[in-house]
Amino acid sequence: VNTDETAGLNWLDRVARQSEEEARHTALYAMALHASPGATGRLQALVTDSDSELAEEATFWLGEARGESGYEALDALLDELPHGDPRRHINFALALNDSPAAFERLAEIARADADPVQRANALFWLAQEHPDRAKPLLLDALARETDGEVREQAVFAVSQLPENQGTRILLALAQDPDQPREIRRQAMFWLAHSDDDEGLAALEELLTR
Repeated sequence: VNTDETAGLNWLDRVARQSEEEARHTALYAMALHASPGATGRLQALVTDSDSELAEEATFWLGEARGESGYEALDALLDELPHGDPRRHINFALALNDSPAAFERLAEIARADADPVQRANALFWLAQEHPDRAKPLLLDALARETDGEVREQAVFAVSQLPENQGTRILLALAQDPDQPREIRRQAMFWLAHSDDDEGLAALEELLTR
């Protein structure tokens, strides 16, 4: 990084940390779009700064604007941050990141992260941002996930798939006697709230048997 770039990043960093709110957000945006590779590290440092009020926004920009280097920073932060909201914000950032590895990392979180809330949140963002690729991951979670809340989140994520792609999955869950009662109830609830006439008709038939 040349001297001018370093000076510019130093100035943006100071504004982001010390100025009034509007200026802080503007500085963070400028940092996210900065051509210097060093901008990624500045954003990463803001995520881990316990005094920073911009940690969530900095996490977002690592995913949205920093490409491969942003992915690498997010991956490192997953190992660094403790369980809780700051770490879960990484899921959304990964869902937005254009690195091919970002989707696979988010899928890995959904399958195997030690924090069940993190797994559930990952399923939601996979369904929101990558619906076509998310479907097999949601089915896998419904088949093998042991945490009840994660399974319920998977049912909700299925209901959010576009163009009623989740209708048949929800109907199969609602009809499956081997599914826990709460999962069947959740599937029927989201079917009832869909705008799929075929799904609503199938649900009505199921309820009147």
